[in-house]
Amino acid sequence: MMIPMKGMLLILLCAGSLSAQFLEPSWRGEEETEHAHWDRFTSRTGLNYPDIAQDAPTNDAVLQNNDNGAFITGTSNIYSFLSEIIIQINDAADYPIRNVLLQARVLGSDIDLDSVLLDLDGSPLTRDDRVSPTQFRLLDTEDVVVDAGGVPNIPVSSEGRVYAFQFELSEEQATTAYSLVFRAESSSMSLDQAVIDTSGVFTDAFAPDEESAPTLNIGWEEGAVVLSWPAESSATLESTSDLNDISSWTEVSASPTQEGDENRLTLASSDIPTFFRLKF
Repeated sequence: MMIPMKGMLLILLCAGSLSAQFLEPSWRGEEETEHAHWDRFTSRTGLNYPDIAQDAPTNDAVLQNNDNGAFITGTSNIYSFLSEIIIQINDAADYPIRNVLLQARVLGSDIDLDSVLLDLDGSPLTRDDRVSPTQFRLLDTEDVVVDAGGVPNIPVSSEGRVYAFQFELSEEQATTAYSLVFRAESSSMSLDQAVIDTSGVFTDAFAPDEESAPTLNIGWEEGAVVLSWPAESSATLESTSDLNDISSWTEVSASPTQEGDENRLTLASSDIPTFFRLKF
């Protein structure tokens, strides 16, 4: 929500913990849901099975790369410095799937965002029908040090990114089997981890948890902007002037005062559009 206040713009965002990197959707663990998580890949073009979380009860989720130039790095990633790796995840469930959340952590070059598609199978539609994500988020970026092309002891700097893509399937599209496909935007992309969550009912994966998410209140007093949020919250107040640059968020240096059960911070107005969020 953006609120104009005499030259200053403010926005309230509730951001999940970036240290966890991946979202944990609210439906995980409920009936008619499945969850699978890959961290260490073992085959460059063959089948890779989840090694952190299996998609019980069916246990049939597999991930493979369809680019012959790829190899497994020393850190068990799928990587190619020659061409764009092409990732495919096949999965099935014992219920009609209406909701699919794909998350991926990549290093080096980026994911081709237009290539992320869900391929329907086993539905009244044909195999050629592909569905684009209903919504997606860049959850985190970070500077990391990785092995150069899988060669041990040659560390190089790289950028890591964590993406989340959610698909909402209509009743006509509901399926018990599907494939997820995406490819690298260019060579030198390393797939570090992948996570999928499915359910029979669509639930917005990016909606804040109202029971735990703190609320940032915005007010105006005597020519200044007043921000307040629950004192018991461990959230950090951050600001940016560029919403398109996720790395531009920085912690607000000014310290709030505690009044009763609230933290309060008074800031002078500014002609520069400024955005605020609580990161917890």
